[in-house]
Order: sequence, then structure tokens, then C-alpha cells
Amino acid sequence: MLALTPAAAEVVSTITSASGMPNTAGLRIAPTRNAEQADGLELELVPAPAQQDQIVSGTGARVFLEPQAAAYLADKVLDGGMDDKGRARFTVIPQADNGAPTV
Repeated sequence: MLALTPAAAEVVSTITSASGMPNTAGLRIAPTRNAEQADGLELELVPAPAQQDQIVSGTGARVFLEPQAAAYLADKVLDGGMDDKGRARFTVIPQADNGAPTV
């Protein structure tokens, strides 16, 4: 199952609480709907998980994984932070590695 670093959990908690959405809100990760990036992932702030979503939570953060995304991310870690302009940035890291592409 996808693991969240404390930094990622803090970013997810920050953006969901600042959004004005209900406390059921979370960050949803799903395969991209863009045909040009068939192997990518997209992130979306949503008010609640879809019925089939896997829910990952940690330290007040809620991340919802679409089934295909859950399978792909099963052995990964989600890390995150805020850039110098206040935008959230996330990175997917293999659980046994220290570097990975940005989501």
C-alpha cells in the first residue's frame, strides 16, 4: 500500500483544510485522462472518495487511490512539500529508493 511521508501528509492536510471542502475531502490520485500521457497520474482535490477508491490516511491527511493507481503505487511512498511560490509538489518514491519522478 502507498505510504505517506510526514511531509506529504502535512501538505495534503494543509491543502484540504484550506480548500473549504468538508472534512471528508482528500487528494485523489488516478491515471491521467490525457491521451498524450497514458502512463501518467493526475492529482485532484475532491470532497470525498469514489466508491471504489482505496483510502490512505495519515496524520490528518486523506489520499484516495483509484484502483489502477492503487495497484501502481502499492510499493511506493508519496513525499511532498511546498515550493517557494506556495504550490504543493509531490514525488513518488519507490519504497527501497531515494529518488523518483515528480507526480
